[in-house]
Amino acid sequence: MEDRKLPGLAIALHPEEMRPRLALALPGWRAAVSPSPELRIQVLKHAPGKRCVVQYQRQDEGTGTLQVVIGKLYRKQRGAAIFERMQQLWQAARRQSLFGMAEPLAYVPELEMVLQNVAPGTQLVSLAAEELAAAVKSTAENLAALHEFDLPLETSRTFDEHLKKYCHPGAHIIGEAAPALREEVETLLLNLQNAMCKLEAPIVPTHGDLGLAQIFLHERRAYFIDFDGFGFAHAELDVGNFFVTLQAHFGTGGENLPERFLTHYCACRKLSHLPGLRLYQAFAYLRRATICARSRLEPAWRQQTQTLLARSRAALQA
Repeated sequence: MEDRKLPGLAIALHPEEMRPRLALALPGWRAAVSPSPELRIQVLKHAPGKRCVVQYQRQDEGTGTLQVVIGKLYRKQRGAAIFERMQQLWQAARRQSLFGMAEPLAYVPELEMVLQNVAPGTQLVSLAAEELAAAVKSTAENLAALHEFDLPLETSRTFDEHLKKYCHPGAHIIGEAAPALREEVETLLLNLQNAMCKLEAPIVPTHGDLGLAQIFLHERRAYFIDFDGFGFAHAELDVGNFFVTLQAHFGTGGENLPERFLTHYCACRKLSHLPGLRLYQAFAYLRRATICARSRLEPAWRQQTQTLLARSRAALQA
C-alpha cells in the first residue's frame, strides 16, 4: 500500500521496521530478536491522502498475553498537534475520572504516527437491540463529562469554519449538482448564519465528529475515540449531530433513542434546555445533504438531498 501524502505508511506496514520503533516508543513492548515475537499488522481504515489507522498485535514474551496497540498516521504534521490535544484530554479525564477515552501512548515523529490503546468493549453500532437504551445513556454521560472539562479556552470555530470542515468542499456543491435546489440552499445558509450570529450559548470542549463508530461500550461505560475534530464550540454541535445520527440510524420508534439521549444529557449537565439545539440539528442535516450530493451513491440522491434539506429547514424553523 502506497500513499504519497503519508510517507510513513510503507514503514508502518513493515513488521521488521516497526518492531524496534514500537519497542522504543512503548516501555511494555520490549525489543526482541527477530523473528520472535511475531508482529501482526492490520489496516483498519485508510482515507487516502489524509490518515491511516493500523492495528499492531504481538504476544508478550514474559506473560504470554496478547498486546494490541493502535497507530494513526497523519499528513502535514497534524499528528503532533492531535497527540498533544489527546494528552491534554487524557490528563483532564484522569482528574475528573468520569470520562472514558482511548489512552494516548506515544508519538512517533518520523512517521507522524500517534500510538494509543484500544478502546475497551464493543462499538455502539454493533450492540444488540436490547443493549441500546443503556448504551445511549452511557454515551450521554460521557459527552456531558467532556463538555464540563475545565480546559484553557481556545478560539471557537466560526460558522464559515464549520461549513468548511463539515460540508467540504462547501454547501454550494448541492446547487452545482442539482441546480433546482440552489436557491433553497442559499436561503438556508443565510438563515443558518444569521441564527448562529444571534446564538448565546457557552463555548465548551467538543468532540467535533461523534458518530456511532466513535463510541465503545464496556461495563456500562462509554469510551470515545477519534478526536481529530476536537475543538471549542457550542455543546449543541456534538449534541445536535449525535441526535440526528441516532434518528437516521435507529429512527424514532420503539426505545426512542434520540430523546433518551437528549433527556439524559440535559439531566447530567443540569440543563433545562439547549438554546442552539435546533440550529445545530439543522446544520447536521445540511451536512448530510452536502455529502449526499457530493457522493451521489444512490440513484435517488436528488430526492434524498431534497429531503435532508427539508428536514434542515424544518429544524431551523421549529
